[in-house]
Amino acid sequence: MSAAGESSRSIAVELALLFLRELEPAVAEDPERLVSTEAVLSFAAVRRGDPVTWQRWRRILEKYEKADLIEHMLGAPVSMDTGDGESAADRLIGLVLDSGIELFHDPDQHGWASFRVDGHFENRPVRSRPFQLFLLRTYYQETGKSPGAQAVRATLDLLEAKALFDGEESPINLRVANHRGKLYLDLCDRAWRAVEIDAEGWRIIDRPPPRFHRTRGSPPTALTRARRQPRRTAALPERRPPELDSYQSLSGRGAAPQRALPDPRRQG
Repeated sequence: MSAAGESSRSIAVELALLFLRELEPAVAEDPERLVSTEAVLSFAAVRRGDPVTWQRWRRILEKYEKADLIEHMLGAPVSMDTGDGESAADRLIGLVLDSGIELFHDPDQHGWASFRVDGHFENRPVRSRPFQLFLLRTYYQETGKSPGAQAVRATLDLLEAKALFDGEESPINLRVANHRGKLYLDLCDRAWRAVEIDAEGWRIIDRPPPRFHRTRGSPPTALTRARRQPRRTAALPERRPPELDSYQSLSGRGAAPQRALPDPRRQG
């Protein structure tokens, strides 16, 4: 290497070390600063030019569970690979992104994912247990193996970043939602269906446009026993569900600003 190259490298490393010295005291309060653009560039320079310091920072990254993500961002595979030169994290990330997953964030800047499970779509926080199980199942169905905890953590970090910075912002609804002039009632069934209600009547749909969130205390409605049929003809239970009673009136067209939602049980 030329003297100019040695000098240039030394300057880059010194600048990186200066930044990391200022960063270290702030890490405990805000570990997310470890994955900032400036930090990643500094880690790249130090890893090449100062291996001893890099190993110390590698331990700091492991402490805050950022080591695998940084290695992935720097282009280095994690320790566990699939046998063909591809890391388990790379393989898992590729499988998940090819599965039709939708990544987005709510107004409070929490990362969410909408993904297919057993023929239907579910909306879950990226850091939730159900989403982690989805990652494990996706990898196992493809490889017959477990990706390992490190690969799962690296994948979660990357997907959360994509949800926050590349995904759209979308409200998360609990039980009921209003979307483009229509009301939606989450049935809270295993298929994640919902009732769509408008001035024409109501119908059960498989994938409602608004995104719903389930809690452990969300019981299914009585309408979960109704089959998916054309509007106005789906069978209702003997007692009208209270969720529908809460949304009796809809904006109408014409002379009257409001009109009552017709009771489907009285329609022939």
